[in-house]
Amino acid sequence: MKYSVMINDHRFAVDVVERADHLQLSIDGKHVEADWEWLTRDRDMSLLLDGRSYNLIIEPENGQLQIYYGGERFDCLVEDTRLAELRRLAGAADNGGGEAKIKAPMPGLILRKFVTAGQKVAKGDRLLIIEAMKMENEVKAPRDGVVKSINCDEQEAVDQGKILLVLA
Repeated sequence: MKYSVMINDHRFAVDVVERADHLQLSIDGKHVEADWEWLTRDRDMSLLLDGRSYNLIIEPENGQLQIYYGGERFDCLVEDTRLAELRRLAGAADNGGGEAKIKAPMPGLILRKFVTAGQKVAKGDRLLIIEAMKMENEVKAPRDGVVKSINCDEQEAVDQGKILLVLA
């Protein structure tokens, strides 16, 4: 299975092949042997990569994973490549300052809106959270702009492709 993994603003292409007794990963083309085991609590994991052991704490937060290792926190978003491409297509490309129509990347439920009409936003700002298949997915601003209109309400079910908001 192919995944797009974003860790602290660095994107990796990860291909996972399940073998009889381990996983074989390809991370940006580099092959890695992997195995893991959940420890005493659901959020504690022992990860083995190419023979090196890592003890991690993994907590879900706002549709992402927060991974703690060695006293540091890593924000991690894991999506299969199809969802990553849908998310990319749902965000409008910067077209020189025209309107950007932000569409729902998948059918789901609008859980929370972080912006209001007339508000200035910067590229990467959280706009809203949409829940799909019990996963919370953040929709972020694809570019700087001003929220021209919001076309959804919290707790509203939306179809894939629905225009959620427009940036000017």
